[in-house]
Amino acid sequence: MKIAGPAVNEQCVLPYADSLFMRAKQAGVNWLILGSGGARRIPDGYDAKKAQVDFTVLCGKLALLAQMHKIMLVLESLETDETNFLVNLKETAEVVRAVNNPNFRLNVDIYHMGRMKESPQVIVDNADLIVHCEIAELEKRTLPGMKGDDLKPYLRAIRKAKYKGPIFIEATAPYTPADATMSYKFLSRQLDEVYAE
Repeated sequence: MKIAGPAVNEQCVLPYADSLFMRAKQAGVNWLILGSGGARRIPDGYDAKKAQVDFTVLCGKLALLAQMHKIMLVLESLETDETNFLVNLKETAEVVRAVNNPNFRLNVDIYHMGRMKESPQVIVDNADLIVHCEIAELEKRTLPGMKGDDLKPYLRAIRKAKYKGPIFIEATAPYTPADATMSYKFLSRQLDEVYAE
C-alpha cells in the first residue's frame, strides 16, 4: 500500500491505519515506527519535493488518527538501499516538524545515518522531536560489538541532545544469546565512555 508518490490512495491508507492503531492499542502497543521503505518509494524521476509535501499532508492525517487512539507514530529515515524517499534524518525531521503533532515524532536510526554518512549534528539539531533510537553496525547491520564499530560520535550526539528514550538494537539475525550479551556489554561500555567525558 503506497504512502508516497502518485499512487497513494488515502481512501485505502487511512481506514487501514485507523484499524491498525485501534488493534495496536487493544494489544497494549503504544508506539509504532513508520519506516516502510517499499511503501514510500517514489517512481524514478518523480518530483521529490511534491512527494514530500503530499507525504507531509498524509502524515498529518495519520498523526490525527494516532492521536485519537493514543498511539505514538514515529517516522524513521531510511537509506538508499531500502528506498529513494526520505533517506536522511534532516529531511525526515522536516516532515515531522511540519506535521506538528505531539503523537508524530522522530526515530533516529544510527545504522541508516552512518550508511548515508549523515552528520551526528543532525541529531542535536532535532533533539526536540526524537523519541526513539535504533542502532546497529554499519557494514552488515550486525549487533554492536560484532565488528567493533566506534559508535561514539553518534552516542555523543544523543547525549548532547539530552535524549532519554530507548536505544533499540536493530540488527540482522541470526545471532546467539551470547552474541546479544556481548553486544549489550559493548554498547554499554561505549555509552559509559561517552557519558564520562
